[in-house]
Amino acid sequence: MLLIAIDPGVTTGIAVKIGDKYQTLRTVDTNAIWSLLANSKWDAVIYEDFLTMNRASSAGMHTIHVIGGIKAICELYKLTVYRQAPVKRIKYMTRAKNLGIAHGTHELDALAHLLAWEYRDGTCLLYTSD
Repeated sequence: MLLIAIDPGVTTGIAVKIGDKYQTLRTVDTNAIWSLLANSKWDAVIYEDFLTMNRASSAGMHTIHVIGGIKAICELYKLTVYRQAPVKRIKYMTRAKNLGIAHGTHELDALAHLLAWEYRDGTCLLYTSD
């Protein structure tokens, strides 16, 4: 499977799984995000939802725009997209850290979201090591 998870923001964290290999990266270039989404046939696109309390800073507004772009690209290219609440990643942070590939908070959050999606029904769908 070809999976991508995105922690959207001014600095966006991205985790991908190709076959049984994980990789992470981060970017501040939204065009790089759109290109990455558009140029692969992802089996699943997972992104962390943004929750406001009826207020958003300029960074929060940027996150909202990134999410809108993710949803638009997925619609345009007929990619299956999954929204996950920020809290979904918490249970998988240790596993994500133990993989030792994430450099920084945003990459780690994206990787934890990817793992959370893989375990979404309580069973390990694709992730095979602890």
